[in-house]
Amino acid sequence: MKKIILLFIFLISFSLFSQQKKASEKLMLEIQQIHQNEKTMKMAWWIPTEFWQVVIEENNLGSQEQIDYIKSLLDDYTILLGGDYSFESSNDGAEFKVNNVKNNFAFYSVDGKKQTPLKDSEINQIVLGLLKNTLKPIFVQMLGKTGSGLEFFIYNNKKNNERIINPMSVGNFKVDIANESFVWKLPLVSLMKEKICPVDQQKMEGNWIFCPFHGEKLQ
Repeated sequence: MKKIILLFIFLISFSLFSQQKKASEKLMLEIQQIHQNEKTMKMAWWIPTEFWQVVIEENNLGSQEQIDYIKSLLDDYTILLGGDYSFESSNDGAEFKVNNVKNNFAFYSVDGKKQTPLKDSEINQIVLGLLKNTLKPIFVQMLGKTGSGLEFFIYNNKKNNERIINPMSVGNFKVDIANESFVWKLPLVSLMKEKICPVDQQKMEGNWIFCPFHGEKLQ
């Protein structure tokens, strides 16, 4: 258990601060969304199990056995992070304020219905400890006041022994924070196998059908 916690600590640290252009970075661009203007900033982050798997595999951080263990822990849950912030004018300039995102967070699953987060007693205690007692303090340490405003929201992700939200399935779901919507469209392109242009053998996005340069059907 201690090794798994240490692995998670390293993973989250690496994923937040890595400057390398890797698969995990492309995935991060799809699962993390930030809406900001002059007065407010809202953040919504979906953390599918595949995120951890991608980071582990591309950096040789663990064995297949460890990946399978993490999947067995997390596949049952839809794990979301939310943050709500505002910028208020003061005599000293702009004040960065953390708002209580718990009062303004709503999750609508692939069926369009609003979901109720699980109670702590309904969540595997290892998962609960990893997220709220291990990762939450890391966010605070790394991101300061911004990290202190991030909250975890955990929902059931299993029906008839199948994942309700699967990053490789077609569909969409959304999160509302203070009446502002964040939508995820599936499947996630960063997890799809890249296609090849038959003309110049260049790699293309997995959800593309034709090469935008040559008009040929991708392979």
